[in-house]
Amino acid sequence: MKKLILIAPLVAAAGWWYFVEGRTLTEDNVLAFYKQQEAATLSRHPEELCAQMDDEFQAIGDVAFQDQERRDRINKEQACQSVRDMYKSFDDLGDKMGGTLQLDYGYSIHKIDISPDRKSAVVDVSYSLDVAGSIMHIRSRGTDTLIRRNGKMLVLRSEEKATLESGFN
Repeated sequence: MKKLILIAPLVAAAGWWYFVEGRTLTEDNVLAFYKQQEAATLSRHPEELCAQMDDEFQAIGDVAFQDQERRDRINKEQACQSVRDMYKSFDDLGDKMGGTLQLDYGYSIHKIDISPDRKSAVVDVSYSLDVAGSIMHIRSRGTDTLIRRNGKMLVLRSEEKATLESGFN
């Protein structure tokens, strides 16, 4: 009986964490999510970026490059493969140029809307990525839908419009 009395508060605390605290989010959680995304981008860790995506992740993107526009709809597996391929191409190009390509990355959060139940947030955010100074410039703006599961922030959905400019035109 004494063991049950000692274990009951632990079970209650674990249940509270799982059902309440581990699933609610705050503005600080959102800001920390984007800081982690920035660190993973600059340190070239595509698997860390993939780990920030929910298993049900979906993205819709409109990309403009030169005179062409394209709309893509991708899931987590496709997004992760795209990120891996992008970093591999950066590495390959860096090897051909005799070093590691410098990445300059930035983001601006324009607005954070946290749902009344604190289970999701819609974030209006813009990104910029410059590769090796003038080789490539990527600019985008869109909305991310973030959720929190078991204490971890994840992106569930992303919709963005991006432009890609190359210094090799």
